[in-house]
Amino acid sequence: MVDIVRLRQQTQTLHILYVEDEEMIRDETADLLSELFATVECASDGAEGIEKYEAFYRDQGRYFDIVMTDINMPEMNGIEMIKQIR
Repeated sequence: MVDIVRLRQQTQTLHILYVEDEEMIRDETADLLSELFATVECASDGAEGIEKYEAFYRDQGRYFDIVMTDINMPEMNGIEMIKQIR
């Protein structure tokens, strides 16, 4: 059983980039993630994910703590996106 209070204590200062091309899945998952993380930034494909990743660094002076991505997406897939941000 997951202790949600303890989980929130561990995640409330973390920033996550979530990349998913299916709008309904992206919106529902983002709602769930926003209850756990300080920042949830969403993108609809790998290219947009890279843009948001770089913008977060420019604005915050740090990278996202977590990048969570779908694999099969238009424009740029999740694997290619991860290769480029590594």
